[in-house]
Amino acid sequence: MARWLLLGMTLLFAAAIVFPSMHPGDVFATLGLGSVAIGFAFKDILQNLLAGLLLLGTSQAGLAADLLYTVQPGDHPWNVAERYLKNPAMALALRHLNHVPDERRIQPGTQLRIPTEWLKLESTQVTLLAVAGDTTLSQGNRAARAAVAGELLQAPSVICTGPDGSATLQFADGSRVMVRRDSELQLQTSQKSVLGSTNAVTLSLVRGQVENQVIPMGKNAGRLEIRTPAATAAVRGTWYRVSVDGQTMRTEVVDGAAQVANPAGQVTAHAVQGTLAQSGRGPLAPIALLPAPSLDGLPETLERLPIAWPITALAGASRYRTQLAATPDFNAALSDEVTDTARIRVRDMADGSYVLRVRGIDAQGLEGLSAERTLDACLTAELEGMMFVGTTRDWQEGVEAFAEKRTPIFMEE
Repeated sequence: MARWLLLGMTLLFAAAIVFPSMHPGDVFATLGLGSVAIGFAFKDILQNLLAGLLLLGTSQAGLAADLLYTVQPGDHPWNVAERYLKNPAMALALRHLNHVPDERRIQPGTQLRIPTEWLKLESTQVTLLAVAGDTTLSQGNRAARAAVAGELLQAPSVICTGPDGSATLQFADGSRVMVRRDSELQLQTSQKSVLGSTNAVTLSLVRGQVENQVIPMGKNAGRLEIRTPAATAAVRGTWYRVSVDGQTMRTEVVDGAAQVANPAGQVTAHAVQGTLAQSGRGPLAPIALLPAPSLDGLPETLERLPIAWPITALAGASRYRTQLAATPDFNAALSDEVTDTARIRVRDMADGSYVLRVRGIDAQGLEGLSAERTLDACLTAELEGMMFVGTTRDWQEGVEAFAEKRTPIFMEE
């Protein structure tokens, strides 16, 4: 009899979670426990039991990240749960976790611990902060079109970059994700808690590479999750890169930490570490990333293209990546090339000031720390020594055509 009673209570409590309009008080009324004859003591025991079941159903990761809420006049567990938690039934667990003796009153000024995993979420928009080259966007069931910098996105959306493309997404908490060339990234969810400033973002990297800077905001930092066919990387405040090639995923952590997991296992890569995961196999133990290469001795001004500058070889590097951007925040990569030898390569650019970024790539394909420096391009100087046969207008048009080349060429050897 006791077993059937427990089963019935569990089913009714589950119904209260599945159907938010069903108040937990209805559960007790259904069981006949609202009667004075049953006794308040037995009712409290059942409430504690149901609260315990809910606490057991919450992951330890959620309990580890708590938000502190200061109670306002008129607050009690039920209306706090109604306003801020995923389900009003969580009032039982909230009361149990914080040892609140009265279910209808809490002393104003009291601080309640609320696991961030319990918080109610609402959808947020994502800003397409920067776009370069061939980059397309599709939202919902709409056909793909050219992406435009500054527009707002909502999940679900898909960003695709071509051989000369890149794009940067900015989320509600200021975190950014740069989609590199030849990549496809799906925005699956972008949400923010109605209480506090906790963000939850889920992305799916189908192919290609992304560079991520997740803004840390204390112990309640948001969670950014990147799913790939091989594994999932999840972080709370860090700077890291993820790439996927078929069934292989690579994760490189520049700062902070990232947890990489799949059904075969999980590891945590810390700052200046990387790991590799393949479908059906657990992620490899994290290894140290290559240090930044030396850019000493490189010229500060460029007057001729293409760039093919040799640099000092980096021990352990089998390839090198060179990236070029117009601003230090690297919102859009105007050039992104890989070489098999220790040299910097840029094929095309216009006059202006740039930021050059170079890093080594080890035998497993993990990219190391980046070296950066500024570079000024004055390419029209190359034309000054050339001899033109024609009119003054021919000369002016030639200079303008040379100076206005803005479509970079991206190639890998």
